[in-house]
Amino acid sequence: MRAGIVHLCEQLSPVPDVTFHGPVDGALHPAASTELLALFADALAVIGRRWAPVLISVTAGHGAHVTVLRAVPLPAAMEAGGPDYEFAGLRGRAAEAGMAIEIEPGPQSVQICWHAA
Repeated sequence: MRAGIVHLCEQLSPVPDVTFHGPVDGALHPAASTELLALFADALAVIGRRWAPVLISVTAGHGAHVTVLRAVPLPAAMEAGGPDYEFAGLRGRAAEAGMAIEIEPGPQSVQICWHAA
């Protein structure tokens, strides 16, 4: 899990700050880890159109993961405005995987938080 998240983040420009807390590798069932990593990659693809990820935090413990991704708008996106309908796909995909997801878009930042157990 840790290596997968780092690999995805290294492909971004600029590379966001990434922090890990607790036993990130091995805290989830392998299938849940794979699904969480796929959801994370999807989120990066969706927000990459209008947002720049600046902070990723992964906390694991007691068989659960909490992954938080915070991003700020790209200059062109600030001018574009409008609703972020792309987030509906992320919500649906998380629900299918049995994960809770919170998406808090705002004018100055967006935060996406997954809870996987």
